[in-house]
Amino acid sequence: MRIISKKFWAVLVTALLVGVGVVSGGQSASAQVNPYGDMSARTYVLGVPVDTYITCAPSQPGETVTLNGVYTYNGESWPPGLTYDNATGHLTGTPTEIGSWSPPVISCLSSADWIYNWSTWPWHVINATTPTPFISATNLNDHYCQVRLVGLLNATPATGQTTISLTEGAAAAELTLRDYAVGEPIDLILPLDGAYLKSAALSSPDIVGYSGDEAPFSCSSHVDVTLATVSGTSDPSSAATSVTVSSDIPQFTPPPTVEMTNMNDAACDVLVIGSLPVTNDPGTLVASMTNGDAVVSATSMDHAGGTVFSQVVSLNKLASGDTSDLSNMTDVALDQGAGGFHCGDMLRVTLGYQFHGNPEATATSDPIFAMAPTEPTPTPGNPGVALFAMDDSICGLTVVVNVPQDPDPNTTVELQVGNVASVYAFDLTGLTAGVPATIFLPLNDMSMFQSEYAPSSFRILNHAPGCGQQVLAIVTETVGGNNLASNIAAADAIVSCAPGKFNSGNDLCTTAARGYFVTGVGANYQVACPTGTTTLITGATSINDCFKLVNPTISTLKAPKAVKFASKTNLVTKLSTGGVATVTAVGACTVKVTKIVTKVKNKKVVTPGVAVTAKKVAGNCTLNFSAAGSGLIQGYAKTIKIKVSKTGK
Repeated sequence: MRIISKKFWAVLVTALLVGVGVVSGGQSASAQVNPYGDMSARTYVLGVPVDTYITCAPSQPGETVTLNGVYTYNGESWPPGLTYDNATGHLTGTPTEIGSWSPPVISCLSSADWIYNWSTWPWHVINATTPTPFISATNLNDHYCQVRLVGLLNATPATGQTTISLTEGAAAAELTLRDYAVGEPIDLILPLDGAYLKSAALSSPDIVGYSGDEAPFSCSSHVDVTLATVSGTSDPSSAATSVTVSSDIPQFTPPPTVEMTNMNDAACDVLVIGSLPVTNDPGTLVASMTNGDAVVSATSMDHAGGTVFSQVVSLNKLASGDTSDLSNMTDVALDQGAGGFHCGDMLRVTLGYQFHGNPEATATSDPIFAMAPTEPTPTPGNPGVALFAMDDSICGLTVVVNVPQDPDPNTTVELQVGNVASVYAFDLTGLTAGVPATIFLPLNDMSMFQSEYAPSSFRILNHAPGCGQQVLAIVTETVGGNNLASNIAAADAIVSCAPGKFNSGNDLCTTAARGYFVTGVGANYQVACPTGTTTLITGATSINDCFKLVNPTISTLKAPKAVKFASKTNLVTKLSTGGVATVTAVGACTVKVTKIVTKVKNKKVVTPGVAVTAKKVAGNCTLNFSAAGSGLIQGYAKTIKIKVSKTGK
């Protein structure tokens, strides 16, 4: 039997440091490293002095245990403001920051030659009182009646709870939020159109609980919003706002594009290709083709915006009343008029698109003559290619390729998409003649490449073209290894920058900086948020992403206008947002960080501050208060001047 020493096993042992709760009126206690002790987290109060010992206790009778050291492995540290003496195990100081920390590992050496390495639960520093949080509500003016809620906590909820309440008259709902760190923005979008509220709340990773009516809210509601939080054992603090919910959908539809190509085949086919505008929701597609007073029309419901529409239509079939080419459409109607459809006629095609009941937007192709080949054996014509920039967040390109009817059996086909410096190349050999192939290319991420037709090979020559560049598509046929220059067709389009990005002038899409936004596609500049507001992130897409900054104050900051030589004055430095201002002195005074102790309702309250000492020289004492901004909190700056004289006048 193999024997493993106690010392070896002890290195693998992990237990928990004994903890204590919040100690009012001071934080003095002793703690012993003991695996059988209290395993709760240790909580201290911001600004309240700590005086405690971290010692080692035996785990079995007759054992002597001494402190072996304190070690850090993954960046552990004591809460800022606390100092630990390795020699005595004495932990002292005053916590200066709110938050949670994983303290260093305590190592103990026993007389039995065991080494105990004990880790701990996180230690918390909380506020004695809960500062007022910040909340704003913005109506997003969409058909889901969505409201965007942005909040900020000025005290950690690590040992408390944070909720958002919505009320409209007697109707109410309450959302329980996950734990948010100090200064971490709360950013929620809630659809207030009926039962969508509850489903959205329960599916959000930021919301851990929901109570209230399932569908108390609707469009045109006036909703009161309250953000409430509590820290430690203090009383809850809250902030409130209100918003009127509406559904102001833009009353227009962006126009589609459409073109028509004569396929020069025996069936007298024409190829119709259209690009639908980028919209948030599906709409209705209406296509119609005219030849004088003859009309054929078709409709497709719930057609997704931002896609390509392609359709081959045989005039020979239409002449006989056959509309089977349009079997993927609904409500197909054919009116032959006085002349009907037949080869040789001049045609036009119109593509219409609408969504949300807005007026229909249309596009009409240039007129073409659809001519059937006159020779018994048709010769291959030029291959066709159409290119559409989809104006989406991945800079998508859609390419539609069509090769002539009955090509030479030795023909190979290659498609190149790019510009002078960079090209995508596809081997399209094996395309079915007369059947359009659609290839989708996301320029921002070619790993997302998908198409209805899977090319047999795909390669990138040089670097891939990017957003904001002009792109060319060329399809080439080669017979017997000889390129046929006549079999080259091309189309071009400008790939626009997606919302949240703009063309910075070097053919690159640059993300909008924090404090700016870019709406729509194809922008050449970013727009600054209104004065006093900023965005939480870069790449904002709307002015609705701009939020008012919280302006910190020190409501109890009161300084005398004049003081005597060597006099001392205490000034508060605690900000309304929970931080502490830094103070520097210039001239006839000096400053030193201190704690100001007062009594509120017979309870001792400790507030951060500075002690200002006047020098024994006449002049002005200039005090500069400052604090850096973060998140939605503005920076703080204030200057105070105090006259120093022998008489204090």
